[in-house]
Amino acid sequence: MKLDPESEKRDQVEGLIDELETKQAEAESKRLQLDKPSQPPPVVVVRPQPSDAPIYKQWWFWTGVVVVGVAGGVGIFEATKGGGNSPPATSLGVNIVFGK
Repeated sequence: MKLDPESEKRDQVEGLIDELETKQAEAESKRLQLDKPSQPPPVVVVRPQPSDAPIYKQWWFWTGVVVVGVAGGVGIFEATKGGGNSPPATSLGVNIVFGK
């Protein structure tokens, strides 16, 4: 069977092709929402609600307590650790020097 540009059904086939192309264009337009006017998305403003809970039930209060506690602990440790490489002096009368 050969292609025949002068076929009797040429007009019918071209009509079907045009119909399919029109349907495809409509489907693409619908899929991409080109037929709707462009509108910006609605703006939603969320405002925090005031809390009537006492301060000690707020998350940020306990976060601050933990941060201050850790910073204080590190500060005390750094302030009280001995300087140098010698062990601390004892009142037991035994001084042991390591590494010499």
